[in-house]
Amino acid sequence: MKIYVISIDLLENADKSFSEMTDEEVVALCAKDMGMKDHDVYDSAEELAVNWNSEDIYYPSHSYMRVIEEPKDEFPITSVCREDLEAKGFDVSEVDDDTMERLASKMADDYCEQLFWTSMEIIAEYMDIPKKGEEDEDEDEDE
Repeated sequence: MKIYVISIDLLENADKSFSEMTDEEVVALCAKDMGMKDHDVYDSAEELAVNWNSEDIYYPSHSYMRVIEEPKDEFPITSVCREDLEAKGFDVSEVDDDTMERLASKMADDYCEQLFWTSMEIIAEYMDIPKKGEEDEDEDEDE
């Protein structure tokens, strides 16, 4: 996720109003503002909040904001929580976050070493996700 805060000055010569612009047009407009003179980009709402009262951000009455979801490269599969441990009879009263992080990391390693690749392939095939080259084979069969 990226949060674009754009000064109205950047929109003065735009072909469309800000509300009519697609996300791609907003990104392209900001890309043209090479020195970031009239826009800022934040990676999270937290980062925006930290900067909101600084002199570097544009006044809300003189700027527009757009949250743009970027294409993801990774998708989480699962998580582990203290309740999961409790459900299996473990005492989690003194289990700290570092221990939980290590447990999650070891579980991820174990899953990748044992089941991940096989399960992913079986499920992807079940979902009819084509493999590279299969489309070419289908076209050859049609001829």
